[in-house]
Amino acid sequence: MKRIFANVRDLEWVDGPYPSVKMKVFPSEIDSGTYSILLDVPPGATLQQHDEPLNEVFYIIKGTISIEGRQYGEGTYYFTPAGMSHGPFESQEGCLILVTKFSR
Repeated sequence: MKRIFANVRDLEWVDGPYPSVKMKVFPSEIDSGTYSILLDVPPGATLQQHDEPLNEVFYIIKGTISIEGRQYGEGTYYFTPAGMSHGPFESQEGCLILVTKFSR
């Protein structure tokens, strides 16, 4: 495995896994089983409940999001173990989230 450096300003926004959600994917080694994305959730967006195949950590950088009916804001850390279902996620004002997924 090698070190990888990236500046988020140099990454392009691409379509995310849900309508109107955008993301920047940080470079990683595919075989490592670990990757990070910056997720831009616009106001009014909903991310449906889903099963999480990998361990997932996310950190809310900006804005707020409702997770399973409870509101969370900037500075919130959230962990979901692999194989667990989570969501729905709803953001009335929009939010920016750093998400890291890993298998080990």
